[in-house]
Amino acid sequence: MSSPTVAAIQKATADYFRIPLDAMMSRRRKRVYAYARMVAMFTARQMTNFSYPQLGEFFYRDHSTVIHGVNLIQNDKSAHEIVRAIKRIVLDKKGFGDVVARYDRFV
Repeated sequence: MSSPTVAAIQKATADYFRIPLDAMMSRRRKRVYAYARMVAMFTARQMTNFSYPQLGEFFYRDHSTVIHGVNLIQNDKSAHEIVRAIKRIVLDKKGFGDVVARYDRFV
């Protein structure tokens, strides 16, 4: 079984927040875009085997920005339900509905 792609996680996150994917990936610092981007970074870090520098390339950011975003979401307990919902969306679209429970335990 392969891991979900970062692109699928980015799309699911943008869809969840009902924002354009290009806005979430842009340099814009509007709160909703930045928060969605950090949630996507955190989710990608949990669901893939990519390093911080590799994730930075996917998000057009420096690795230290990815670390900061992941740490913020990790410490924001209110974001964990959002992360679970995004994981379910990604896994259901990939046909991995049976492994959702495996990823739920990490948040």
